[in-house]
Amino acid sequence: MFVRVPTPFFAIVAALVVIGSVSASHSAEPLTLAAAVDRTLRSNPDLAVLPARKLEQNARIELAGLRPQLAIDAQIENAFGSGAYRDLNGTETSLSLSQVIELGDQRRKRLAAARDGMDTLELAQTVAQLDVVAETTRRYIELASEEQQRTLAAQWLAASQRKTSEVERRVKAARDPEVELVRAQIDLSRAEPRVSPVGPVDLWLDAGECLGIVGESGSGKSLTLKAILDLLPDGLTRGTGTQKIAQGGKLVPTDPRSLRGAKISMISQEPAAALDPLMRIGDLIGEIVRHHSGCSWAEARLRAVDLLRRVGVPDPETRARFWPHELSGGLKQRVVISMALACQSDILLCDEPTTALDVTIQAQIVDLLRDLQVNDGLGLIFVTHDLALIRQIADRICIMYAGLIVETGPSAEIFSNPQHPYTRALLSALPDIEQSEGRLVPIEGTPPAATAFPQGCRFAPRCLRASDVCRQAAPALLATEDAQGVKVACHHTGDVT
Repeated sequence: MFVRVPTPFFAIVAALVVIGSVSASHSAEPLTLAAAVDRTLRSNPDLAVLPARKLEQNARIELAGLRPQLAIDAQIENAFGSGAYRDLNGTETSLSLSQVIELGDQRRKRLAAARDGMDTLELAQTVAQLDVVAETTRRYIELASEEQQRTLAAQWLAASQRKTSEVERRVKAARDPEVELVRAQIDLSRAEPRVSPVGPVDLWLDAGECLGIVGESGSGKSLTLKAILDLLPDGLTRGTGTQKIAQGGKLVPTDPRSLRGAKISMISQEPAAALDPLMRIGDLIGEIVRHHSGCSWAEARLRAVDLLRRVGVPDPETRARFWPHELSGGLKQRVVISMALACQSDILLCDEPTTALDVTIQAQIVDLLRDLQVNDGLGLIFVTHDLALIRQIADRICIMYAGLIVETGPSAEIFSNPQHPYTRALLSALPDIEQSEGRLVPIEGTPPAATAFPQGCRFAPRCLRASDVCRQAAPALLATEDAQGVKVACHHTGDVT
């Protein structure tokens, strides 16, 4: 026998689950699936009467198991005679005893039939419970999906609001430039052999701004970042350039070494190199926290867990006890970022921090840095050779070639209206998914070595528009009328087509 629960019951279950889930979404502890199923099973009226029906059926089984009872019959007869038989008057009493004899296993059959009734009830209960569980689970999944969609919508709204705030910030910055965090004039030189691989370079960064530095390998991007913190290789020194850091609303000349960790932190493309393999993650971060705050080890470890949570490390309490080799590349990079945040720095130098990561993890790291920039006002100097990436994250861009800045300006202007032939060549070599036909245009030749920079414009040997003046005199980095806020180092800026 197969018993189905009436259809209206499912409507009741659905309503109960909806009410329970909606109310739970506004409470501290959402209703779990197990709790929803248990609540629905306990509130179902058809299931509630089944225990009583099973007790009734048990009584029938006990009754069926008894033998038929003895039947006792007593009779009394009175006899009255008349005439010649008047002396026969009297009373006669008789007693009879009987019992039904069940042949052909009838009692066993009666007992089996009663037990079959119990099996039917248990089957009906099981079917009803399964139906309730299935329907409740289906509705719970539907509601969970709807709740997830609402959560995603809320996140999208929050992101849109942050984006709006960022646009407003940029508009304000265009009218009223923000306070400069740092201004660095960098000119690197090497005594033996006497070369100047980088410079002169003039960099500045506003609060909450991301400055992107782009160029081919060997352009001097990473050396520029290391020069800001005086982390140059042996034999390479800074020349006459100065460095100023914002203090009290003013730019004050500062020793680069005094900025390390205090005002400026750095993350590299090799996060494993920044992690001591003999220290657990929590201790690595906690040691930095203690150095800058002077708090206890207990407080430092709690702060370390909070920093790991802030940069999106899952289960930070557990990960804090991990060794560096137990983490993936993406998690190692997040740990390095948390170490930089532990210094409470205003500026974060990013030396190709996503190069060794896959595309998915790369996007997560970029989103994390962008959130820190927008929400915390963190200034970023981001070095990369990935034009698509820098277009996504940078407010301003510096295009470097052979140790010099050849073009700089707002990101939107650089990508929409490039002025320098080198910038145009870089963008022409960038794949475009909207163009299904045509070949990428490579830049002919190779960048010059630091020991063999050409006279005049350093890009002239590879430039299709180079003239005699380009080969004789180095162009100055000057503002151009063809693009707002853009500076270009080119003799033929207005002639570039």
